[in-house]
Order: sequence, then structure tokens, then C-alpha cells
Amino acid sequence: MELFQALVDKKKMDQTKQSVTVLEHNLRRSNTSSNKQQKEVQKALDTAVTLRNTIKNLENKLDKQRKAISQIEEERDHYLHEATEQVDFYHSPGPIHVQYVNFFV
Repeated sequence: MELFQALVDKKKMDQTKQSVTVLEHNLRRSNTSSNKQQKEVQKALDTAVTLRNTIKNLENKLDKQRKAISQIEEERDHYLHEATEQVDFYHSPGPIHVQYVNFFV
């Protein structure tokens, strides 16, 4: 009976070792998968930060361009007004000098 019990205990021990081995293998696979996922998440977060910075830089450039366009439009309006005044001044008839001629004398 002791021999039988020893065989049963040995079989249980072997099954337990095999279960532990399988669990250890699954744990390693799980850790590897978890590490890969953490790297992917970090990569995504880094990409998000890079994109935010790129967007901010583009918004700053856009603001500078809008300001430059606004200034150029103001200068255009100024010179257009100035040119219009010059055209009006040089093309205006000015004072009309009328000379009366007496035909009946």
C-alpha cells in the first residue's frame, strides 16, 4: 500500500511540476506580450506629443503669415489710396480760365 501511495504521490508531483512549467511558460509569454504592448503604447504617446508640437508650430506659422498678409493688405490699401489721390490731382481739370472775346466790337 505504501508503494501504491508513493506512486500516486509521485504522479501528483509530476503533474504539479508539469502544471508549474506550463504556468511559467504562459507567464513568460504574457510578460513578453505585455512588454510589447507597453512599447506600442509609449510609441503612440510619443507620436501624439510629436503631432501636438507639429500642430503648434504650424499654428504659429499660420499666425505669422496672417499677420504678414494683414500688413501687406494695409500697405496695399495705403498705396492705392495714395495713387488714387495722385491720379485725381493730375487729371483734375483744375481752375478753368475762360477768356471772353467780344465779337461785337
